[in-house]
Amino acid sequence: MANCGKKNISQKDLAGFTQLNNRKADLTGFTLIEALVYIGIVGFVISGFITFGLLIAVNNSKFIAMEEVQANTQIALNYISRMARQADAIVSPGPGSASGSLELSFSGGPNIIFAAINGVLYANSDRLTSDRVSISNLSFTDLAPGNGENNIIINLSAQANGAAIAGANYSQNLRTAVTLRR
Repeated sequence: MANCGKKNISQKDLAGFTQLNNRKADLTGFTLIEALVYIGIVGFVISGFITFGLLIAVNNSKFIAMEEVQANTQIALNYISRMARQADAIVSPGPGSASGSLELSFSGGPNIIFAAINGVLYANSDRLTSDRVSISNLSFTDLAPGNGENNIIINLSAQANGAAIAGANYSQNLRTAVTLRR
C-alpha cells in the first residue's frame, strides 16, 4: 500500500503530543488549593477595608460629639458673659460665695437666672444647650468686690449625651471669668 502523503507517527512523536495535551489540560482552571489561597487573600483584604471603615465611623462619631459639646458650651458661655456685662448687679450668689445658679438684675427689665436643670442649661425658661449635651458641675462664684468691680467665675462640665450621639464619649471642663461693666 502506498503512503499517500501521510506520515507515519512514531512513538516518540506520540509521547510529545500527549505531553502537550496534558499541559493544556493543566492550564485550564484552578486547583482547590489555589482557589482557597485566593479566597483567603480576598477575605483578608475585605476584612481590612471593613475594619478601616468601622474605625472611620467611630472616630467620626467622636468628632461629632466633640464638636457638639464645644459649640454648645461656647454659645452658652458667650451668652452668659454678654448678659453679665450688661447687668446692673449680681443678685445671687452673694459676694464671696458660690452657687449652682446665677441671678443677674437689669434696670428696666426682668432678672435673668442661669441654672442647669436635668443636664440642660437654662436662662430663665430658655434653653441654652441642646439635648445632645449634658451640663453638670455648674457653679458661679461671685468674687467680693475689691476695687468696685463685680467679677463672676463660671465653672461647668459638659458631656456628649451618649443617647443622642451613638458611641460618643467626650467631656470638657470649662472655667471663665466675667466682669460686670456697670
